[in-house]
Amino acid sequence: MSAIKKALLLCIGLALAGLAGAAEDARSARVQTVDFDSETLDERRRLRVQLPESYAMGERSYPLLFVTDADWNFGLVASYIEFMGDRFPDLIVAGIENTDRNRDYVGAADPEHPGTGGADRFLDALAGEILPLLEDRYRLSGDRVYFGHSFGGVLGLHALLDRPELFDAYVLVGTSTWVADRYLFDEVEDRWRPGQRLDRFLYMAVAEADGGDTVPAGRDFADLLERRAPEGLTWSFDVVPRTTHFTAVPPALHAGLDAVFPAWGLEQDLESVARERGAAGVNEWFGAQRERLGFRFFPQRRPFALAALALARDERAPAALAIVDQLEETFSHSPEIPAYRAVVLNTLARPADAVVAIDRALEMGMNIDYYPDRMARFRLLREQFQAAAGRGG
Repeated sequence: MSAIKKALLLCIGLALAGLAGAAEDARSARVQTVDFDSETLDERRRLRVQLPESYAMGERSYPLLFVTDADWNFGLVASYIEFMGDRFPDLIVAGIENTDRNRDYVGAADPEHPGTGGADRFLDALAGEILPLLEDRYRLSGDRVYFGHSFGGVLGLHALLDRPELFDAYVLVGTSTWVADRYLFDEVEDRWRPGQRLDRFLYMAVAEADGGDTVPAGRDFADLLERRAPEGLTWSFDVVPRTTHFTAVPPALHAGLDAVFPAWGLEQDLESVARERGAAGVNEWFGAQRERLGFRFFPQRRPFALAALALARDERAPAALAIVDQLEETFSHSPEIPAYRAVVLNTLARPADAVVAIDRALEMGMNIDYYPDRMARFRLLREQFQAAAGRGG
């Protein structure tokens, strides 16, 4: 492996050590509770909220990941988002704790589950109180992802069918589509008409050993989606092998969010386009992804930067730098991007320009009190680039 590639690998990876080394008390300061009195539900409720680390670094807005059953799901989802780092965009994670989940999450009465039937009232509170409260307190972009498990998945489907404007994407695990005599099947028949369009995303999964009617009813619902899903609805259905109703949650959470924010193989497609069509092709490719996926398109820093480096090695400077330019649009707050640019420029035999870029990375890092180990790496790279510039190239 060349010294330059080693330098890039050291430069562009957000190391696991860096993730693990982030102080727990610093994260705790970003996890908040919000208590409020709901007039719609006539009771006091509690929200849990996790802000991304970058929240204090500027004034940009963030998508919302809304979590039901926050009593037990919030910690899992929030920690997962924190651990995954650059794989997903920075998100504000908010979850609501339960008082009566049967009442709140199921939209039709089921004698086997006392209290069911109040989901419409809960959605009234969600639309009229909870989401506006979050929007008032935090910088939200208006893009929203919903996560629900079991009856939380039932509520998610009911919202998609009855109030699709509430969320852009839904990740639903172990959804009890059998509840209340399969009333969700009736809602599909009632609400989705031929020729209707619904630009939304839906991921559903059940566990292989989910128990009861959850798997067969889930398969039946997927068959119904196959027949009746409106144009524009992107959906998928999985059976998670070797899992139960609860053990399926972690793998399905990953699979669902991986589908919401697709990334696998995009860097290969990008590099291929860049080699065929140069910088213009790069810019058109990014524009096409943003048009196709909207906020769900999230460039992957490290894989895309490696693609830029590969192009730079083949002396395809315009295409390589076009990728870095596009990364900077998404990660304008990150010192890593000018550091990527510096390594690419040095690979293109432009070490003096690389020094300018790495100086910008250092300046940005000092302004936000960036990770000390990353700043030390930037300084070492600067020394290398400066030495190369002094030798005349």
